[in-house]
Amino acid sequence: MASTLTQLHITLMQPTDLGEVLDLYEHYVLNSTCTAQTERYTPAQRADWLAVHHPDRYPVMVARAQAGGPVIGWASVSPWSPRQAYARTAEESVYVAPSHHGRGVGRAVLWALIEHVPRHTSIRVLVARIVHPNPASESLHRACGFRPVGLMRYCAEKFGQPLDVLLMDRHL
Repeated sequence: MASTLTQLHITLMQPTDLGEVLDLYEHYVLNSTCTAQTERYTPAQRADWLAVHHPDRYPVMVARAQAGGPVIGWASVSPWSPRQAYARTAEESVYVAPSHHGRGVGRAVLWALIEHVPRHTSIRVLVARIVHPNPASESLHRACGFRPVGLMRYCAEKFGQPLDVLLMDRHL
């Protein structure tokens, strides 16, 4: 296992970080079942994603090993549902560069998001959808106070494989 990073620089995502954030994400889009996204974002979709992730409503936190270095991980909140009554709930996502797995980046950036969201938004419940099984993601979320609330059986399909999705939540 790689050594834990002792010093991470975690900040709110800036518009100039978008390319690095989504490039990191697209590694998982193309190579993993840990996201249900199956295609790269077009330039217009990237702009739409940035517009939704305004720091006052749906913030994104980015992690760097050193100030000014490349983005090595990120965590975000996104709309859970367009229905107004769900405005207090958001879907959480966290992704770490493969070269930094097992070094504490995911936990640090997710904790930063958990601490930031209730102070700066009206969001009070975070929901995670985790393709199951994914022991690393499930363990990370448990360590950050999420609890399982249900399993959606064969509700997704990627690379020709039907997938279960574990729902977890954390009340802030």
